[in-house]
Amino acid sequence: MGQLSADFVVQDAVIPKRALAELLQLVYDEADAAGVRAVNVFHAGDGNLHPNFLFDSRKPGELEKVEHIGKRLMQRVVDVGGTLSGEHGIGNDKTAYMPLVFGPETTRIQLAIPAVFNPRHQLNPLKVFADRRFDSTTGSKQSGIAQANGKPMPATMNGNSPRDPRCFTPFLDSIDGVLCLSADATAAEIDALAIPHQLRYPLLLDRTATLREQVEASGFAPASSRFGPYCDNIVGMNWQLPNGHVVRMGERVVKTTTGYDVFRFLLSSGRRFGKPLDYVLRLRPDCGITSVHHLDGTWDEVSTAIPGLLQNCWMHWFDSIDLVTDADGCRLRIVVNCPPDECSLVEARLREFSAARSLTLTTERDVPSPTDGCPDFVFKT
Repeated sequence: MGQLSADFVVQDAVIPKRALAELLQLVYDEADAAGVRAVNVFHAGDGNLHPNFLFDSRKPGELEKVEHIGKRLMQRVVDVGGTLSGEHGIGNDKTAYMPLVFGPETTRIQLAIPAVFNPRHQLNPLKVFADRRFDSTTGSKQSGIAQANGKPMPATMNGNSPRDPRCFTPFLDSIDGVLCLSADATAAEIDALAIPHQLRYPLLLDRTATLREQVEASGFAPASSRFGPYCDNIVGMNWQLPNGHVVRMGERVVKTTTGYDVFRFLLSSGRRFGKPLDYVLRLRPDCGITSVHHLDGTWDEVSTAIPGLLQNCWMHWFDSIDLVTDADGCRLRIVVNCPPDECSLVEARLREFSAARSLTLTTERDVPSPTDGCPDFVFKT
């Protein structure tokens, strides 16, 4: 595209997938009306849009046309339940749109955290928030910032309302596979909502504990090696601050970099800065049957077999792989969720693998995933 035009602007928004056709049409309509060429590039699977607007900044008024289109586009993105950025963050262009997503209370929280280690705003001084400029003093701009040190937050800036208007209400979006429900929900409540839509939430440590208790216990869960930690599978929440005000943190779309760091910070903070009231969960497809496969052997046989399993492309089929030891010996436990007609393929592969390594294979078909409190920790290097 750099060869098609002297200049171009790439946008980066995320929307619920059901709004994809509407937003693509909006891009073309706005571009046609302004006489600007547009090229749409996007990740349809996660709703991440990258409309490219081609223009020539040497021509008076061309840049202003593109900026006007961007403003209209971002407003509509937020209106349909999307967010400002899915990959590239908030830079010089999107600072103006932050108030579309964040109210005064959540803005103060986001300013408070970097103020702890960057009090003079020397790091990226104009990024994220337009008024976060380099300032060698501790003047009025900082005096109203909430303190992220466990002390009570200042009074709210929007009257006596204890709840921001953009807070989540309970919902289930079966197209995007996201579910909003109470942080005190258990596995049974999730299943009751998700299973009728052939969806599931495979990241549970305990079927009887609440979601809040499980997130406070660990950032990871069984199947985290495949699906990631909780911070990648809880995408939004209603958070009650120490002053009682309830704010929305995160999004309802499965991909975002808009305020993601402060969301992740609070999600992992226990109850030091408030508590979650509701979570927005990223669900996964239920492909049909969950089966649990046990590969038993001596310690030497099992430990020798592990590298051959982990370095194989079949890893992508497995929800989790656990090494289980007890008084009876040790075994590999492999959990697979797949369509019924693929179960025989998985079993044939594991039968071949276990026979080659002198392991004994037993299979349980159509059973719940084991939840014995053992998380799969993920290390990225």
